[in-house]
Amino acid sequence: MQSSNRREKTSMLGQAIDHVPDDQGVLYLDHLDQSGPSSVFFCNVHMLTLAQSDPDLSAAMTGADYIFADGVPIKWLQQRLTGSRAARVQGYEAVLYLCGKCAENNEPVGFYGARDVTLVRLADRLRNECPGLQIPFTHSPAAIDDDFQESGELLDQINGHTLKYLFVGLGCPKQEKWIMRHRSSINCSLLGVGAAFDWLAGVEKMPPKWMEQRGLAWLHRLSHHPARMFHRYFVFNSKFVLLAARELRRARST
Repeated sequence: MQSSNRREKTSMLGQAIDHVPDDQGVLYLDHLDQSGPSSVFFCNVHMLTLAQSDPDLSAAMTGADYIFADGVPIKWLQQRLTGSRAARVQGYEAVLYLCGKCAENNEPVGFYGARDVTLVRLADRLRNECPGLQIPFTHSPAAIDDDFQESGELLDQINGHTLKYLFVGLGCPKQEKWIMRHRSSINCSLLGVGAAFDWLAGVEKMPPKWMEQRGLAWLHRLSHHPARMFHRYFVFNSKFVLLAARELRRARST
């Protein structure tokens, strides 16, 4: 099935989220072929809620070319606001789909973020699943400065490989801010894919499908990393419920 050229967005908590028809899913990513180098984010509850109090993240999201509903609660809210069914596009699904297309079209891709061992395992898996895939660039940053400025040498290295896509896995909000800082200096599409590197490399276990489909992927990650994830999920999830309820009340009153 081919994706439609038409794009619709849904305003959600001050951000414009792409409305992906229920019968398209990752096929919607074919739009990237039509729009040239783009900045692409995959939005979950943490990102959308954090943007309410982080002006730099909010500005990055406002400036992004595409923002897809990655989390199930984001999709549910979008469906309630629009009255029509919608699909998610998850970061790890985007990596697999786009790498498959690039392998077929002989187009190189790159990966920025995570540890060196993760990048090696990730590249091995993708080359195995997408025969012929070219991965000429991977980079594990030692540290990210507060201004997210990379050296001109690294940017020249990225551009010298004429990548089709550069997947960025720094976690939210670092990856979104890094992408916005460098989008005008890098000549390929930049996609912030969060935990996709660790999941696809087998460093972290992916949530079971039944948990994903019921919006419980957060519970899986919390059970594996309780200390690190407690604040993120219980605080941000609670805030999201309140913000979403207010958004729905506002929509019903207009």
